[in-house]
Amino acid sequence: MFSDVLQLEMPSSFPLVEYEAFVYAVRQVTDAHSVARKEFGGASNLIGWRFRAFCEYKDKYLHSWHKFGANVSFEEMYLREKSFFGMFVCGVSTIECACYACYAFASYPSVLNVPFDENIRRYSSTPKKLFEKLSKIQPDHALTKTLESGLESGEWEVYTTYRNTMTHRSNIPRIIYGALGSMPPPEKIMQFADTWSTKGMHAGEEEFTRLFEWLVLFLKDILNGGRELSS
Repeated sequence: MFSDVLQLEMPSSFPLVEYEAFVYAVRQVTDAHSVARKEFGGASNLIGWRFRAFCEYKDKYLHSWHKFGANVSFEEMYLREKSFFGMFVCGVSTIECACYACYAFASYPSVLNVPFDENIRRYSSTPKKLFEKLSKIQPDHALTKTLESGLESGEWEVYTTYRNTMTHRSNIPRIIYGALGSMPPPEKIMQFADTWSTKGMHAGEEEFTRLFEWLVLFLKDILNGGRELSS
């Protein structure tokens, strides 16, 4: 799909209609020279860039798994783990960019006029901080409900803990089975041991796909909620 806003080809899974409706709604309401609009512009652009990379890394990881299975060379393992890392980093970044864009829009005087000074933009504009702010002033808003559900979900915990672990500590340790006298159990695409920072997982390809689809739906709901701030 081609995005007129981004001037990029986007994956078919990208919520293009919701994304462009959000962008056009913000452009209609805000002054192009305002701080809110400028901050929104950068974040909204990155939503598309990070989402496309998220999908590309996911596809590369799947391609490697389909072609080689669990038993791969060190070189292929490096390429696979790079794709796995990129998928989680870009997936979380997509949501963070969407929430930052919503925060910027909410700061506009005729919208919610929430504080959005440089200190907040630097340190307190995370999805969690946006939810905390909205829960105090708009607890029943669609965006507030979306953030509450999404940020408390098991899927978001997987995305953030895996992203943080791979960014700061180590790769997620894969479980490897051996067997004597019989075949080992079938390998799964996400079969990982517990660590002190991540929960173990025994997920097949269907579960892997559902994890991907969950983030797509979470993004779609954030975009819809952000657009509704204009009303």
